[in-house]
Amino acid sequence: MVRFKAIILLTLIIFLLDSCSIKRMENFQVENNKELITTRKFIISNHNFKKLILSSKERFKKRYKKEPNSITISLLKKDNQFIVEIINSEYLYNNKEEKDFMNESFFAGMLIDNTLILIKNSGDYYLEKGLINIENESTSFKTYYGNSINSCLQTFKILDNNYVLINNSCASDIYTE
Repeated sequence: MVRFKAIILLTLIIFLLDSCSIKRMENFQVENNKELITTRKFIISNHNFKKLILSSKERFKKRYKKEPNSITISLLKKDNQFIVEIINSEYLYNNKEEKDFMNESFFAGMLIDNTLILIKNSGDYYLEKGLINIENESTSFKTYYGNSINSCLQTFKILDNNYVLINNSCASDIYTE
């Protein structure tokens, strides 16, 4: 009986040591998959715009049971309409090759509850509409990349500070017949 307990205890110790080394390896990998993005700092000055971003973040949390690490905002003009695209994702880029290939420029960045929010460089419409205020100093944000397709896109039409949802999809949505 004592021998049996010793074997179980030894197995448990080996399992715990093994899981600790796996955790350390994961942390090491995340530390190596880290990049800095330097942008200007901004503040969301429009209440409805902030609500829109936070509700898209909540949708991601419900879908994937985790916080998004990054939110990318694009403002586009299509058919004489202004469109806002909000992409919540687990990582800004899946890997270094994707980051180098995309080579995106970002107009401004900020943090909300450890989530990096980046605005793609798409004109001064944000400032004209009073959606954001830019702070003068530039700042660097850490961004991590890893192997994940977890992302959700929401597209809104802008009508005088009102937003009409026109697209709502997640990367892992699967449709079958």
